[in-house]
Amino acid sequence: MNDDEEIIYISNVFRSIQGEGIYEGVPSVFVRLPGCNLNCTWCDEQQNMQRKKYSLKRVSEIVNSFATRHVVITGGEPLLSRKIKNLIEIFKKSNHFITIETNATILRENINCNFVSMSPKLAHSEMGNDTVLGEKQRIKPTIIDYYIGRYPYQLKFVARNMEQDFNEIEHVLSLLKTYNRERVLVMPLSNSRMDLFKVQQEMIGLCIRHQFRYANRLQLQVWDNGIEA
Repeated sequence: MNDDEEIIYISNVFRSIQGEGIYEGVPSVFVRLPGCNLNCTWCDEQQNMQRKKYSLKRVSEIVNSFATRHVVITGGEPLLSRKIKNLIEIFKKSNHFITIETNATILRENINCNFVSMSPKLAHSEMGNDTVLGEKQRIKPTIIDYYIGRYPYQLKFVARNMEQDFNEIEHVLSLLKTYNRERVLVMPLSNSRMDLFKVQQEMIGLCIRHQFRYANRLQLQVWDNGIEA
């Protein structure tokens, strides 16, 4: 079997705009891979995800059909896939700009992507009590440091408990060797346009106080919780 015929599990592929982070508003194709190594209480992706078999060649054909340069490989946790490097390489053949969205708990060395979007999970994300062991499972400074040192990146935190979460973000940042504060973004935990509008004013105030970038959820403003373009 050649590389193009290799099989990978894909949840779905769709074209929209990037709704979050530094590349907000950029037309992008999203390739969603199933499976995650964390169990965030507010995440329903795992229940809704499908697992469909595709050849790498077929995935490339679908992505190329959209004629969109930016490709976002997301999940779940895409770095769980043993085929992630093969998937990236087949996109590189078509000169795509590739973003990996990750919770930054899995180390994959020498991935040939253009941008790493890391979203370390805060204490409100996990089921049960947030023990020391739990923090070690969801926050891995050495892995975050690895990606910061080798790739263009952003650190995108999902916040819910406002001041408490912002203090935890400061704690996580204190564990890192280095980082650019302008690449630290905070995004509200919202599932609808109404939820977003309720919390964004307070969150923007905290971002100003802490000198973090506010990360909007543009897809919620445009489509609410419906199907994106």
